[in-house]
Amino acid sequence: MTTLRKRKTVTQRKTLMYDISPYFKTLKQVFSQWYNKRNDRRGPLWDQRFKSLLIEGSEHALSTIAAYIDLNPLRNLRCQPIRLPSG
Repeated sequence: MTTLRKRKTVTQRKTLMYDISPYFKTLKQVFSQWYNKRNDRRGPLWDQRFKSLLIEGSEHALSTIAAYIDLNPLRNLRCQPIRLPSG
């Protein structure tokens, strides 16, 4: 790998550190390619682009949104609750 190419790669990776959108774009692309190859299929796995929003406000607002994100799959019956061992 040439020095110029290494610099370009480092610059691209640093960009991913500060902006979540390119990170998720890459993650979705790589995962889709892997999944499609493994399951002998073609096409996108997701309908929409990843969206991110800046949430400002009280601690209550942030905890409410975090709870919504965590519990949404359960509300839509897309997964089973995790049973933790007691003790």
